[in-house]
Amino acid sequence: GRLDIPVIVNADRFKPDESDRRLNVRLTELYMEYRTGRLSRADFCRQCTPLISDGLKDDPEREDLRLYQLHVLILEKRNEEAGRLIETMSFMMDREDILPEIRAYFLYLKSLYASDPILEEALSDEVKNLFKRNRENWRLAWICLFMRDEYRESERKRDELIREQFDMGCRSPLLLLEGVHLLIKDPKRMNELGDYELTLMRFALRWNITT
Repeated sequence: GRLDIPVIVNADRFKPDESDRRLNVRLTELYMEYRTGRLSRADFCRQCTPLISDGLKDDPEREDLRLYQLHVLILEKRNEEAGRLIETMSFMMDREDILPEIRAYFLYLKSLYASDPILEEALSDEVKNLFKRNRENWRLAWICLFMRDEYRESERKRDELIREQFDMGCRSPLLLLEGVHLLIKDPKRMNELGDYELTLMRFALRWNITT
């Protein structure tokens, strides 16, 4: 579903200390539990909220944490608070030093909040252009999986995009999880067992993903 995209952890702008790394790891773990059906949306939001709040206390300027906060507000349908945060962050997103994946995530959340097909198409096109200029950026590829119709509506194209990122060296659990979901839906994809398929199988076993 369109609300399944999680947080973008450990963005390259930051050089996290040990507490940042623990925060990123825990947020990723919570997302994995949520995306594999072990956590409800409500529990996912409830457990993420204090982690995000604590992170913002340590570094109020972190754009990624503000976006996580915005996403939780949208998931919880706290629209008035989400709208205010979008307005505040819009100025921040116009800075030249904003990472493309941070801007793309903001555009995705803005499209969720607006629920306007015309605006959604315009925002989606902007994300597409960001990805064209940064084809090696797996986070942008990952956002495209959830935002671009060609990937939402075609399992073949989703598979091709994930494989492309894998071939460029990406081993993010967030993309591997999407590859596992495709593999489970169509086991015939395992007819040829290459490095990609074997990596997905090991990943599925590690996380005990069967459906």
